[in-house]
Amino acid sequence: MIGATTRVVAVGLLGVLAAACGLGASVPPATRVRATEAPMSHIPGGIFHFGEDSGPGFSIAGEAVAVMPFDMDTAPVSVAEYRHCVVAGVCSTPAPSTEPAEQAPPWDAWWQRLCNYGTGRDDHPINCIDLSAAATYCRWAGKRLPTEIEWEYATRGGDGRRYPWGNESPSVERACFFRDDIHAGQPTAGTCPILTHPAGASPFGVQDVAGNVSTWTSTVMCRAGQNGCRQDRYATRGGDFFSDLNWIESAYRGSEPPEVRSSTLGVRCARDAR
Repeated sequence: MIGATTRVVAVGLLGVLAAACGLGASVPPATRVRATEAPMSHIPGGIFHFGEDSGPGFSIAGEAVAVMPFDMDTAPVSVAEYRHCVVAGVCSTPAPSTEPAEQAPPWDAWWQRLCNYGTGRDDHPINCIDLSAAATYCRWAGKRLPTEIEWEYATRGGDGRRYPWGNESPSVERACFFRDDIHAGQPTAGTCPILTHPAGASPFGVQDVAGNVSTWTSTVMCRAGQNGCRQDRYATRGGDFFSDLNWIESAYRGSEPPEVRSSTLGVRCARDAR
């Protein structure tokens, strides 16, 4: 029996609401039913503890939430997958990152070279795309952006684990993280090829949800302890290649304005269960 404080998340309804808010609404109707061959993981319905009472970042106070069944991409969308949408004339070629405008040397050039499109890194996640581009791709693929609650459930399951794989500390076998060749002296900075960290998979088999790239969600950011939500920011989840071990915890919440294009931010799609 679901308690009085439990929220039921109707996945199909949330997808409709996301479309009504304009996320991907510019995609021509004839292209909206195209499905890619990217593997998806089935996420069964269930009840879990969303958020963390004393978690990292802007994690919200935990509450019991019921989630309807859905499917989510097993990996972030790759450069090669995104290019199919560009060739189809639906998606736009990723523009330069917006990060250098906010950075002084040597960081300005460092961030820009980490955008993956057009570099030959076809098996890496697409990055440097804003919210509209991410939503457009998902609609073209016959899918949608996941909600923040869906993302966290797909990552943690129902046992409240700290990381997708459990409570053990992160390692390079489990996650692509802290690849910072300026501060940390790492030989390589930037993303990793997708699906190369199977030891870091979630209980439902979803991979690359701790590090590599964080991904857009369709959820407007609401921070713990604040009244109302930030209508100018959307929740981003997952940490990224630049993150330390705290930022890749499953309860960690990031947020960005919808126009941001970051080398640390990509896309992963979801759909209602079939």
